[in-house]
Amino acid sequence: MIDYGIRRVIGVGFTCMAVAVALLGAWAIAIQYRIRLANDWQRYAHIESASWPTSEDSILVVAPHCDDEVLGCGGIIGAAAEAGACVRVVVLTNGDGYRIAAGKAYKTLKVTPEECLRFAYDRQRETLEAVKVLGLGSAGVTFLGYPDRGLSRLWDTNWTPDNPYVSKTTKWDRSPYKNSLTPGVIYCGENLIEDLCSMLERSKPTDVYIPHPSDDHADHFAAYCFVMASIEHRVRIASQEAQGSYLSRAPRRLAGSPRGQRDTEPGAAIRTG
Repeated sequence: MIDYGIRRVIGVGFTCMAVAVALLGAWAIAIQYRIRLANDWQRYAHIESASWPTSEDSILVVAPHCDDEVLGCGGIIGAAAEAGACVRVVVLTNGDGYRIAAGKAYKTLKVTPEECLRFAYDRQRETLEAVKVLGLGSAGVTFLGYPDRGLSRLWDTNWTPDNPYVSKTTKWDRSPYKNSLTPGVIYCGENLIEDLCSMLERSKPTDVYIPHPSDDHADHFAAYCFVMASIEHRVRIASQEAQGSYLSRAPRRLAGSPRGQRDTEPGAAIRTG
């Protein structure tokens, strides 16, 4: 009787485990299918055709993470560099939120904040090596050092320095990277706008390349919002100072507002005259 009872308990246990594994597998498949559907839908999103760069152009590429500059705009970077155009790549985050990749790189299941920072510097080096192949030197790349997987929070909730965002992976509420545009910058939306406006002022771009507003990655969508808001701010200042404006390759609408508002507002896609 005791043996029978034990066997029955073991059998129920294995059955429960099998059901749990099946449910977990079904959940994983559903997630992958959702991603597949989102990617398939994005193929039909409208993207304005880009003109071929010339030596008179100033190209600004804004990448949410290290690798987006090449995956999204590798062709335009290479063509612009070859044509003799001024090219500047601005990377908003260093990819310090990708625990799975860091764990794989360092062969560990428990990824520490220090290893996330180490991984971020590794990704920076990879970006510099990649753009070098395209003809762009390291001087043409600027790292802002904002939190990976935190840009949407800066846009939605953590807007001012008195309410900073704390990275879930590095545990920092400000940039710990020595090579950031503004070392030690507090993680908030206002500071990101200020840094982007600084880059717009420095490069005075004729063309700005940013993620599409329909991108379903939260960091990518937030990058679009931040850049469009910065362009609009600079255009207002430029109109007051009778200076030139900038061309953005993104649609002429700003898909979102700071502090959680989602009202559609005019963007600033204006060609330099």
